[in-house]
Amino acid sequence: MAGYSSKIMLMKESCLSHSDERKLDSELKIINLPSPSTATLKSFICKDDSLYEILEVDTSPSSWFIGNYLLNDGKLYIVSPFDGVFIILPYLEKHCSSVFMKLDQSVATPHSYLNELVNSSDIIGKINLITDQRTVDEEIYYRFNVDKTLSMFEVKVNDVSTVLKEEGFNVSGGALASGYCKTDDNQHTTPDEFTRRSWEIISQYITPTLSVLLKDRLHITDIKPVVSISDKLTDKGDVKLSDGPLEDYSKSVTSKDVSQNKKLTIAQKRLAKVDKTGMKSIASFFGKKSN
Repeated sequence: MAGYSSKIMLMKESCLSHSDERKLDSELKIINLPSPSTATLKSFICKDDSLYEILEVDTSPSSWFIGNYLLNDGKLYIVSPFDGVFIILPYLEKHCSSVFMKLDQSVATPHSYLNELVNSSDIIGKINLITDQRTVDEEIYYRFNVDKTLSMFEVKVNDVSTVLKEEGFNVSGGALASGYCKTDDNQHTTPDEFTRRSWEIISQYITPTLSVLLKDRLHITDIKPVVSISDKLTDKGDVKLSDGPLEDYSKSVTSKDVSQNKKLTIAQKRLAKVDKTGMKSIASFFGKKSN
């Protein structure tokens, strides 16, 4: 394996229809396409009319042992089926929200695979879910439809929410806190929490504008931040409970109460028991002598 760039990938067996590596290389292609949400390039695998997302799981520092070979790259790459509609959505939203255009005109980009993607059977079968269509001289023109798109997203959010419930994923605390951990205690989780978590997942694959519109459509409200005990720690490690006392309790305490509550030392207690009759104060020895 020396001299080759090796990766550990997890994918469905259906992606590997041939055991012959020469045929496999001609069918599976790793390409880079703009992310629907950030426009940064992401890695995908295309095979025929199907598209697969490559998810990178990085647990560095780590390595793989393969027989007697050590693979320094300890990352795991998960290959997951991906809906190509999400890839072309940003282009439709940008170029044909108000006008009818041909699909290949709306996604005219330097990424050659996009031109193949819009003409694939998968996209042609789903394009009516997000666009209005008009036929002129036997040519079909499309216009982006926000309401249709949000309806499609709503169905996907419900599907994701159902999977999260059935598989027992922990959705409390939001996407960053819960991750993809499973739990046996989901009985107190509300439907709204599953909906919010599902919306967060879908929002990773759509533009920020559509994410906000979908959030409003699903009636998802913002969560008030919970202040943890770590937020109240001072630089010295002390807990700061408040900026100051809510009430001035010193007003109800008299000087007499203070003197009575003052703790005396052992020497002071013994001195209090001594009979001081006829004894002079030590200050009297330093005063002026009378003639």
